[in-house]
Amino acid sequence: MRKFEHTLIFIPAFKKSTHFQDDLVRKLDGTPLVQRVVDKALEIDLPNSAVHLLTDSEEIALFGERSGINIFRDTESRWNRTALTGVLGQYISSVEKSNTISMLLSPYAPLLKTETLMQAITVFINSNKDVLQAIVPEKHYLYSDEDSSTESIAFGKSEETSYVRSTAFSLYRAGIIAGGFGSDRSVLPYSVGDDALEICSLRDWWICEKLIQRQRIVFRV
Repeated sequence: MRKFEHTLIFIPAFKKSTHFQDDLVRKLDGTPLVQRVVDKALEIDLPNSAVHLLTDSEEIALFGERSGINIFRDTESRWNRTALTGVLGQYISSVEKSNTISMLLSPYAPLLKTETLMQAITVFINSNKDVLQAIVPEKHYLYSDEDSSTESIAFGKSEETSYVRSTAFSLYRAGIIAGGFGSDRSVLPYSVGDDALEICSLRDWWICEKLIQRQRIVFRV
């Protein structure tokens, strides 16, 4: 029996919802972005049949087909709430019937570690919450009109930690995604680290590529 039996992974990869042109099929350090997220999903202790690539593109669908995972392709769909009321929502609902947990895994977080995802699933399984929301802690020197002395400008003040929502991944009890989410769901905030860095711009792309290249460096003594 697999550790995460009855868990599904949905990868939204819609060309109409990309951050910049052809980013999903663009190669990040030699590997297309969408192929990276598919490979990451397959590293989790799940059968290939538990991974679903959701797309509007034949080109993107080919990456999933070559990897032996499930494909949903509809040229009219895009990744938004409205789409979940149509054929996309029907598809998700149909495959969730025999499962208990669903993960949404973004292609835009290529640094995510498998351990991060597996730990999050374990925590969620053992909780009584409906949704797990990944959050990123960030420390800032917050500006205030009441404290704009030259000393505080020069040396800063005590740091304050804020928490930013991450769309790198999220977890749901079965039925919530296709059911329209709703505002009455109980949410478990789950703090993630730097590996949840998301690509939102070409600058982010450059940073992720450099970090991936650094991970491949072999030091010889």
